[in-house]
Amino acid sequence: MSEIKKTTSVGKPISRIDGFLKVTGRATYAAEWQVPDLAHAVLIQSSIAAGEIESFDLREALGVSGVIDILTFENSPKASMPGAGIGTGPGESFVPLQSNEVFYNGQFIGAVVAKTFEAARHAASLVRVRYQEKPSKTSIDDRLSESFEKTRMMGVLKLNKHKGNAEQAFADAPVKIEQKYSTAMVHHAPMEPSAIIAAWNKKQDELRVYDSTQAVADFAKMYSKAFKISLDRTQVIAKFIGGGFGGKGSVWPHQLITILAAQKTKRPIKLSVTREQMFTAIGYRATTRQTVKLGAERDGTLLSLEHHSLNATAVNNDYVESSAVSTPTLYKVKNWKVRHDLIKVNLQAPTFMRAPGEATGSFALESAMDELAHELKLDPIQLALKNYTDVDNANGRPYTSKSLRACYERGAKEFGWANRTHTPGTRREGDWLIGMGVALAHYPTRLFPAKAEVEVFEDGRVEVRSATQDIGTGTYTIMAQVAAEVLQIPLEQITIKIGDSAFPRSSVSGGSS
Repeated sequence: MSEIKKTTSVGKPISRIDGFLKVTGRATYAAEWQVPDLAHAVLIQSSIAAGEIESFDLREALGVSGVIDILTFENSPKASMPGAGIGTGPGESFVPLQSNEVFYNGQFIGAVVAKTFEAARHAASLVRVRYQEKPSKTSIDDRLSESFEKTRMMGVLKLNKHKGNAEQAFADAPVKIEQKYSTAMVHHAPMEPSAIIAAWNKKQDELRVYDSTQAVADFAKMYSKAFKISLDRTQVIAKFIGGGFGGKGSVWPHQLITILAAQKTKRPIKLSVTREQMFTAIGYRATTRQTVKLGAERDGTLLSLEHHSLNATAVNNDYVESSAVSTPTLYKVKNWKVRHDLIKVNLQAPTFMRAPGEATGSFALESAMDELAHELKLDPIQLALKNYTDVDNANGRPYTSKSLRACYERGAKEFGWANRTHTPGTRREGDWLIGMGVALAHYPTRLFPAKAEVEVFEDGRVEVRSATQDIGTGTYTIMAQVAAEVLQIPLEQITIKIGDSAFPRSSVSGGSS
């Protein structure tokens, strides 16, 4: 292995170059841009989980002073599905306001546009909706008998794999563990709720969107397709984002509705999703039901590993929480099988959230390994080391580097592992039960294509431009450090310009990329 080169800028502990703007309130987030002739939109939500809208009564709402228009499926402009970007896509599998169908409670079924936010909010509360309600099921446990296999994720990643004969090896194993695990729906809850300002210049056929997004370039591409505007006339700007965690990596109905409103009213429209709506409008980590089966020798050698993951998704969506994808990579075992199934429920579509799949899956697998260690009366670290692998079982390739064994040893030493008692619930400190455990996690390295341009001025200043974004992770500072390192100039001479799809194309800030 080549020696690591010493750096002068990269990796050095410096203050974030955007920190001053944030702490002084000068950083401009999506809802804070000043746009002339701006109108405000407030969303109307369904109060049923399944059915059809029979009619709207808009009379009171239209009588509110300042109301400009009310959009519903009856008068909305048309739009198409946004398609997909690189690692991103639409959050839902339907375009809002294009039909009278209701798929889940809280679905956005209309929007009030007014001169002020207060007028729009008041008018939205006066809209009356008549429905033809249909039976709905909102729990994964209501439809267990209706599950179906999902073979690929986003049409690319193969989900269901096997090697050897896991079922037979499990049946023949001297020691067997079969456990079921449940994980709940989890919401992203970023500090900044989603917001958008959309300005449609019909004369010049241009769309400019100030958005809270993890992918300015991909969103521009998706908006271009949805509204049939050329990509070079579609601009998405996101200079600062107050966290995303995956929830702002997809185009959601509120964004499409805002652009539809701008198109219909011929005015720039601002829409801010409320904190309450963030729990019904921007996706979530899917609910899962997982089964893990481990077969082993009495000395702890794994003979069989099976991991079956079942997750809830929307009635018109096939989002899969890929909980078992990483399972074959973690331990040395000749017979293994992983499978993913879906169940459709009347809820909003789930989406990516912080290690999607790996987080839920490692919880189930590592819990089962703990159960096996307890059954065998083996130290959990000894069990992990007994089945340690330097090869990725999923593809048969050796790891280029792996320091997990050293982590086990160092962690055991630092945490006083030798003093751990094998029997759960036996260590106390006053009224507290104290547990000590070990778990393995895994996450793939993902790389997406990205471009940047660098302009050097006569006075020595340097400007770096790229259609990436800083979701709070320090992209401004990191890019400046890289530029300073490569050009061997002080950070003070560098200006970073990002968060604009007009710059050279980059990718989503997601997948730890």
